Amino acid sequence: KDFPGFSDPAAQALVPDPQDPATFERSRLDWSERTGPAHQTCLSLYTELLRLRRTHGALAASPAPRGDAEVIGDDVILMRRDNGIERLLVVVRLAGGGPARIETDSAGRSASIVLTTEEPRFAVDPRPPEIRIDRKGIEILFHRPGAVILAS
Repeated sequence: KDFPGFSDPAAQALVPDPQDPATFERSRLDWSERTGPAHQTCLSLYTELLRLRRTHGALAASPAPRGDAEVIGDDVILMRRDNGIERLLVVVRLAGGGPARIETDSAGRSASIVLTTEEPRFAVDPRPPEIRIDRKGIEILFHRPGAVILAS
């Protein structure tokens, strides 16, 4: 009731009743779907993201990592995570395709690709972004919405 988007009675009518048992039943995962191609690739992506969170301190939940986020173009967000030992960049294109450019410091650091959401294990019809890394920065050409994680 405190969200402006739900102040309209018609919008409120679209919200499922959380106390209705039917809402619970509709919300349950159908585990038989996990072997279908679209569901299997999605599960693989989430499994890998959880593994990265365990193995990369910059992604871990703790008071030590520092991070920030900024909009770097139409429909593109750059997130930086740093724990003093490693620095990770997460570039997310939220809509459409197009370029993203990230200026980096060239103080002896070079970036490497950790993950893209368009790897064949994560996408039924992969369309990998084109990634160019040089001393001046990183340029990513996304063919559709997706994300790239880089270590720098």
